[in-house]
Amino acid sequence: MKIEKIFRIPGQWTISSYYTLMPLAPDNSGRLTLAACDLKTQVCSVFILDEDGKILDNFGHRKAESMFYHTGSWESWSPDCRYIYYQSGTLTKPSVSRYDIEKKSVITLDGVDLEGAPPSGEPILGGLPGMLYAAGYGYNVYNPSLCPIPFEERDRHGIFQFGFDGKEPQLEYSINDILSFHPMKDDLLSLDRELAEKYSRVCGLSLMAYCVRFSPNGEHFLLYFGNHCVVPDRNEPRISHIFYGKRGSKELHFAIDVSGRGCHWSIQDNGSLMGFYRADGDDRQHIYLFDPKDKKLSRIASPEFGGGHPSLSPVRPDICVNDENHPQIVRLWDKKRNSAVDSIELPCRVPGFVPQGTVRDHNRCCHHPRFTPDGRYILSNFFDEDNLCCIAKIKVPEELTK
Repeated sequence: MKIEKIFRIPGQWTISSYYTLMPLAPDNSGRLTLAACDLKTQVCSVFILDEDGKILDNFGHRKAESMFYHTGSWESWSPDCRYIYYQSGTLTKPSVSRYDIEKKSVITLDGVDLEGAPPSGEPILGGLPGMLYAAGYGYNVYNPSLCPIPFEERDRHGIFQFGFDGKEPQLEYSINDILSFHPMKDDLLSLDRELAEKYSRVCGLSLMAYCVRFSPNGEHFLLYFGNHCVVPDRNEPRISHIFYGKRGSKELHFAIDVSGRGCHWSIQDNGSLMGFYRADGDDRQHIYLFDPKDKKLSRIASPEFGGGHPSLSPVRPDICVNDENHPQIVRLWDKKRNSAVDSIELPCRVPGFVPQGTVRDHNRCCHHPRFTPDGRYILSNFFDEDNLCCIAKIKVPEELTK
């Protein structure tokens, strides 16, 4: 594979949000939205570029925090391409804004946060990323002062639903709501009490709900429940449970317990899940598809270095893309043969920099590769020769696009 084009904001650290979120405008105009940070001022902004990389618009200016270097501003298109949604607040005081591209006007909602707007439009579902960073993600320290809502107030935080129609945001699934129908409720609450007693703290488990991920058609979503990013000195066992739901229904269904065994899951248009998992009796993680209805795992690929962010080609579902931080590679896999078919080396950190756990700053990025809707290209973050993050448009071999 080869890079056909590079998208960047000149002189700035440029990133395209998450691998489950498409930066290309859904009207096939070739426009894309991304975020960039001026490392001298630490001010980040949202941009719209044309297909040639020319800047068309720039808005959403704010001070960059650790989370920016992982997911940008979660900049997202509305289905009609009229609006861009983006994070506009801070970890402790979150807000989401909607920018009207034609009118150049902004509406802001306080108290909610963005994890990517659904491809099918409003209402939006989202957790509070400040909870993850308070637990230790991004900074590698437990810092509950970063929580927009205290961990122990489990009736006040979880997954919110909101839109820009004038209605107040609603807490759609609180932590206690999810616990009420969680199949492991008794065990979790028992462990919670045990740890709280043992360490003389308000709550034993830093439970939260987060990482809402929508399918490409916006009809299905998954979310995480647990504490998977909490720092080790909290002495909490890692809890990472995936629930799935369907747009328009309040029902949530428990899918799979990936605690200590899996990460980076997404959901497909048919409702099946895809991600990394270490099955019982195996000593390494593989990429699997998981059917939450019949609970069956289907192995797709076996990368030597595991990890990464896997997704399927929209035109060739037997082809999977995945990134590897060590070595720094984006690789294509043939699901039928469980073998690699092509790859490209892409730097994802400053030379000599050694990542420290989940700490996030300008020295590293996640590739977050994703296929374009026509399957002909892959868009991926990477580091250029100036040690600045930017976005590569990579040509997929033609024989893998038909």
